[in-house]
Amino acid sequence: NVLRVIGDFQQSERILQTSLELAQQGNLPQDESKTLLNLGNTERALAARAAEIEDPQESEIYQERALSHYQKAADMSSSLLKTQAQLNQLELLIDQDKVKKGEELLREIQASFANLLLNRETIYAKINYATNLLCLQQKDPTCLSPQQPNLSSVDEPSFEEAIQILESAAQDAARVQDKRTQSYAVGIMGRLYESRKAWKQANQYTQQALSDSWQAQASELTYQWQWQQGRLLKAQGKSQ
Repeated sequence: NVLRVIGDFQQSERILQTSLELAQQGNLPQDESKTLLNLGNTERALAARAAEIEDPQESEIYQERALSHYQKAADMSSSLLKTQAQLNQLELLIDQDKVKKGEELLREIQASFANLLLNRETIYAKINYATNLLCLQQKDPTCLSPQQPNLSSVDEPSFEEAIQILESAAQDAARVQDKRTQSYAVGIMGRLYESRKAWKQANQYTQQALSDSWQAQASELTYQWQWQQGRLLKAQGKSQ
């Protein structure tokens, strides 16, 4: 996983493949499922790199491998790990414009939340679900990118559903006293309202997210919400 983070995808793939073989030989299904999830993440990174160098054929091969690994990981688990694998699978389906399959998987993921324990990973899975719900309808995996959040094709019920999920995630984070995760959930709500040019709500949530990130000393979030606040002010002509 560290090798993937620093960009050595080929070596990451080789080591994870060895890890998978060891888990299979030792009959360790939980470790096997985790490794399949991580291997899928590395295959996705390889697919993205192939796309960047304009090699669509190789990118598609890696995407299919990633989907296969996510599916196997989900099939072997009934816990949060299954939900995480399915969410990653959903992101790939959105990227491939496979809307019908994505909608089927979305319903399955939604049903799984009732059985998950309350912790940071579950809350992040909820946030991920909310954003994927919107990007699937928008048919754009980057629909909430900071550069240009765009939910123009998203209907009002889906938008409101996503807001409710994010509010629930923020409340869950407050319940477990996790200001960093609370900041992330609230900041994404601000971005949703930014996409709708609802400046009052967007500014309110962005300010709250910024305050939470300062309290959590989460500089990796603070800069995002400062950037978001800057975009909101610029859009309203408040250059100063």
